[in-house]
Amino acid sequence: MKKKLVVVSVVSIISISMVSLVGLQYQGVIITGTDLTWNFNAGDELSISVNVTGSESSWYGEDYHKDFNWSSDNITLRILELPEIPNTVDMDTFITDIIRSTKTQCISTEIPSNYSTLLVSLLSKFLLPIGSWDSLDSMFDDDLPTAGGYPDLNELEFDTDYFVGQIFEGHFFLRLRRYESRFPNWSTETWTGRIDLETGIPDVATYEKHVPDCTASYSISMTVKLNA
Repeated sequence: MKKKLVVVSVVSIISISMVSLVGLQYQGVIITGTDLTWNFNAGDELSISVNVTGSESSWYGEDYHKDFNWSSDNITLRILELPEIPNTVDMDTFITDIIRSTKTQCISTEIPSNYSTLLVSLLSKFLLPIGSWDSLDSMFDDDLPTAGGYPDLNELEFDTDYFVGQIFEGHFFLRLRRYESRFPNWSTETWTGRIDLETGIPDVATYEKHVPDCTASYSISMTVKLNA
């Protein structure tokens, strides 16, 4: 089966997810592994569009500003061997064994290698088995913790992945955010996937990284969408 993916534009949003100290967010929901099933197979190909934008600036020493962008509406990813679904699945195993597993490889040669690596990581996170969506909804919190003032960010853990997941308008929205301390600001990485409940394939996925600093700044956004 060959599915298609198309790109949208990379929006600078920082909405996203909850996990690294998974135990802190653990909801106690258990799913029987037989209630989850992959709706695609190893060797299937996804046709997607990708759009990357970003900027880099410095105002200490060498003063410069650089914008960069790259896009293509004809990138192909191939699905690798899929991870085995455990007999019982809690949030910890779902994140470790399913979300974090590398499930794709980029077979298009025109995409720069750094973007290809990022793309594989992004799409792999959001290729999910279907079934038990209501249980997955209950497993994850709906909203990310709010970042407060420096230095504690409302007691958030730095260098920790936070996940959230919620069913909305026929899709499962899965988000992941990582906060990093950086006085007087802090950098963030955010991954978001809008996953089709019938296929387990994201029709839109985005990655964003923002690194503010007293002397320099860096930001990058990647948006991917399934081609119609």
